[in-house]
Amino acid sequence: MSTRSPGTHPVRPALSADDPQEIGGYRLHARLGSGGMGVVYLAHTRGVRPIALKVVREDFAADPGFRLRFADAG
Repeated sequence: MSTRSPGTHPVRPALSADDPQEIGGYRLHARLGSGGMGVVYLAHTRGVRPIALKVVREDFAADPGFRLRFADAG
């Protein structure tokens, strides 16, 4: 059961000094979470639709096998 009032948005952690401000033309607004594969940010499209933007860790991004598996997962 949620304790938020209807129509309110949950509080999102602000970006830290280490977080980028923009990725691929998407302005980042908050950090939604992080885990073993990377970090997920809240961003918005140009039409202001909210999206989750996942950034994988550098070592995974540099691995051709991971990239192939990641591309096939979508």
